[in-house]
Amino acid sequence: MLVSIPYYVNLVSPCAPTQDPELVHIEDGAFENCRGLIGDLVIPDTVLSIGKNAFRNCFGMNGTLTLSSKLKTIGEAAFEGCKKMTGNIQIPDSVEVIEDYAFDSCPGFQGNLLLGSGLLSIGVSAFEACIGLKGNLIIPDSVTIIGENAFKDTVSFRGTLKLSQNLITIGDFAFAGLNNVKGNLLIPDSVDSIGQGAFERSGFDGTLSMGANMSSLGVGAFRLCLQLKGDIHIPLSIKNIPNFLFERCVMFTGDLVIPDHVEVIGDGAFHGCTSLNHNLHIGSNVKSIGSLAFRDCQRLVGDLIIPSSVTSIGDNAFQRCSGFNGELRIGSNVTEIGSNAFSDCAKLRGGLVIPESVTTVGSNAFSGCPRLKQLKREF
Repeated sequence: MLVSIPYYVNLVSPCAPTQDPELVHIEDGAFENCRGLIGDLVIPDTVLSIGKNAFRNCFGMNGTLTLSSKLKTIGEAAFEGCKKMTGNIQIPDSVEVIEDYAFDSCPGFQGNLLLGSGLLSIGVSAFEACIGLKGNLIIPDSVTIIGENAFKDTVSFRGTLKLSQNLITIGDFAFAGLNNVKGNLLIPDSVDSIGQGAFERSGFDGTLSMGANMSSLGVGAFRLCLQLKGDIHIPLSIKNIPNFLFERCVMFTGDLVIPDHVEVIGDGAFHGCTSLNHNLHIGSNVKSIGSLAFRDCQRLVGDLIIPSSVTSIGDNAFQRCSGFNGELRIGSNVTEIGSNAFSDCAKLRGGLVIPESVTTVGSNAFSGCPRLKQLKREF
């Protein structure tokens, strides 16, 4: 059965049409919970906007969706919970805004997501849990904002992700759980901020390139991206490496260079990056190294040098970094060394000097380091 809205219908209340010479707007909640509707849904070309909750929870619709070629706005939760709708989601070039939850929890769409060239923003959870969408995910260059959870757990995308070259903001968890997406992850230079967990648990199996103008990275933005590989490059614009940024990104290799402009290395920032297999360089302006920051980076080698800018080293910061096979040098301004900070760094060797600036050394800070033959205090 084809569900086609005539051009002369103006919907003002649930399932109760009235006459109007030309339909330009579908009102808020117009068909909400009309679960008896079935078949295809065609929005006529006269329609410019679809209101909040307009077709929300129309569980019975089990055909395809055709949107107006003149549509400008898709309202909040307009199609949320239309679980049986199928085929592609094709957003016309005329659409400028997809509001929050617009297609949230629409698992039935089994085709491609085709976003129009006029789109400016994608709202919170706009396509969250649309688990049937497939192919490449291409964000048009017109888009500047992607809201939190926008594509979270859209697990069937099996192609690549191409981000808008004019994108400014990527919200919290925007692409989290895209565990079948492949290829490189390229963040354009236009991006200013990436939210918490934005790409966590994603399946990218190429390299990561972060834009040069980024000012803010969220907690765990790339955590558990188990297949990202190559070197890690921190943009010059980043001063604080947030907590758990690359936690358990187990395929990154090569040297790890913390640039001189970085001031804070957050808790667990590189925890479990077990394939980093060359030297670690910590920049000359780093002030604090968080708890668990490099824990289980087992293949980093060479000397472990803590620069004089550092004042605190957190609990378990370098625990089980068993590959370091050179000397440990602790900077002259460190005041606090946390519990288990260097425990089980079994190959570190030579004399260990505790600077006179140190006021606190946590329990077992150097346990399991049998080759550190001399333990003395600098006075």
